[in-house]
Amino acid sequence: MKKVVNKLNGDYSSLKLLGGFNDSVYEVKVNDKSFVIKFFLMSQTNKSLIKGELDWINYLSENGMNVAKPVFSIQDNFIKEISENAYSYYYVIFEKVEGRFIDEEGWKENLIKNWGQAMGKMHNLAKNYKPSCNGSIKKWIDNDILTDPPSLITDLVLDKWNKYVEKIKSLPISKDSYGIIHNDLHHKNIYFNNGEVILFDFGDCEYNWFSYDISISLYHAIQRIPLNQEEYRLDFANKFMKNFMIGYKLENSIDYSWLKEIEFFLDYRHIYSYLYILKHLNINDTDNRLKEFLEEMKNRIEEGLPYLKGLNLEQFI
Repeated sequence: MKKVVNKLNGDYSSLKLLGGFNDSVYEVKVNDKSFVIKFFLMSQTNKSLIKGELDWINYLSENGMNVAKPVFSIQDNFIKEISENAYSYYYVIFEKVEGRFIDEEGWKENLIKNWGQAMGKMHNLAKNYKPSCNGSIKKWIDNDILTDPPSLITDLVLDKWNKYVEKIKSLPISKDSYGIIHNDLHHKNIYFNNGEVILFDFGDCEYNWFSYDISISLYHAIQRIPLNQEEYRLDFANKFMKNFMIGYKLENSIDYSWLKEIEFFLDYRHIYSYLYILKHLNINDTDNRLKEFLEEMKNRIEEGLPYLKGLNLEQFI
């Protein structure tokens, strides 16, 4: 870490961990201006995928979207390399965007509409996007959860997971329903600044169904509400989706048949999230609260309990 800060002539005392699933995202000041540094373990990715992500971000920016963009620095190259503590990393420097999370702003109707509008514009732009020859964006089927599920799962969970995957494989693909999605556009990957939406953290972007991207935003929005508060969860979900889709339809149209898949995609996201945590976290090093949460997730998956039931789909027509 110190090597990178020194190369930037940055202020090491200003270094601040922002997050990332593996504590891989930091903020640092260079000449009193803040930047974000994101690290990628070379053993877990390849340069082509990072290039594909950055090209996609720049394309969205060039077409009028508010996104956290990569910035040129050393040798006019977006992607740099560093070795430290026996590990080798790629790293990219992003501009530090200003704004607040929706939790801080309040879950207001206009903000949710703007969130939906931003996703609608992104999906519309995806329809005509072609990755550069030096960059690539993975397809959903290439995700490591699908190619190499975690070994800790029970046979029952694995069986249910395989059934979800088989259904998704059977879904039709068209320009209007399938393309590059953010794949993690939850409320902690969005800033609001005077009502404007700024998107960031495109590290999971992939080719997938637009309906799934919508479902991911809904999934994480209602994840804040305890599972035993079913009536409140459903009421919130209906209000959220009503406003989200009002904004979405300002920029992109989506057939009603795909909206009817949202409850399925919510269940798929639930089991995917469970498998993701098992694969990428050392469960033995986690606290009891997370272990209890994972046990609850496992039980619901094995019992076939829906993540959400009774969504008022007619309001989206």
